[in-house]
Amino acid sequence: MLGCNDTVCWGATVNAMDVTDVYQEVLLALDPSRPTTPTHTFFGGAPEPLQFIPQVFMVNIIGNGIPNTLVDAGVPAEQGGVTMIVPRRNNGPIVQVLFDPSSPTPLTGLSVQYVGWSATQELECFRRFARATTMQDFKDALQYFDVGSQNWSYADINGNIAYYTSGELPIREDLQNLFFPAGLLHPGFIRDGTNTNPHEWMTLANPQPQQALGTEILPFAEMPQIENPAAGYILNANNDPIGTTFDNVSWNQFRAGFNGLLYISTGYATGYRMGRLQRLFNDMLGAGGTFSLSDYVDLQANNQLLDAEVLTPYLLQSYANAT
Repeated sequence: MLGCNDTVCWGATVNAMDVTDVYQEVLLALDPSRPTTPTHTFFGGAPEPLQFIPQVFMVNIIGNGIPNTLVDAGVPAEQGGVTMIVPRRNNGPIVQVLFDPSSPTPLTGLSVQYVGWSATQELECFRRFARATTMQDFKDALQYFDVGSQNWSYADINGNIAYYTSGELPIREDLQNLFFPAGLLHPGFIRDGTNTNPHEWMTLANPQPQQALGTEILPFAEMPQIENPAAGYILNANNDPIGTTFDNVSWNQFRAGFNGLLYISTGYATGYRMGRLQRLFNDMLGAGGTFSLSDYVDLQANNQLLDAEVLTPYLLQSYANAT
């Protein structure tokens, strides 16, 4: 996944792109013979059928003197013997069913929609990395990296450097069309699975190159990236790369051309590590402007905490005051 060929090198850190939503579903049990087993979700005023994957749990019989005698535990469907799949959720599962104590009929459940539930193409991305000879080759390869978003660093023997974000980021209906979360609920909260609030991933209308996900995604050109910056270097430490969360609100910036809200994530690293690296770079550049291999080793190994630098004086002053 990380490495070099004869022309280019690449590295990566995790990018915390939000590619998962949890939905509260209204569940219907329409099979009279199994009144406690959901068969449908309720969406847009009509039932939609669930799909079922049987799960067999084998257990060892303890104490019969025979090693590894495995038998089917016979787990009932209602207790985990069947995984219920919601096709609309990129074939995502129901992960919890909530029962009404006064009724045997399931009323609600939680489903999970995730970019990675369907087939993705990362192996093709890695194959193309290994054969890339230009920056464009590398970018073309990234179109096959669909899930498991990363911050990619790129360098080649011609002196080019770049930073790219990869992965397919779903476009939420409410953020795209209403310019605010419907029901005033951020996508990090449990979303409405009935379509009373428009919380769905948008229907695919503008397929992107090599797209795997069956719904709309943010075009690669709108993803955080930079090529050959004037500063001559690029820093990243799992931090927010473009500042969408700097005011502690992650969904109040616009896409290009005011085309919906730009929502990428709320889960970046705090930025203290990035801030420490930036200070070190500023100091070293001010002292001479060149870096040796040993300098980079020292930068990578530096473990001084910027948050501790900020907090420690207050702790010491508090101790002095108390004394």
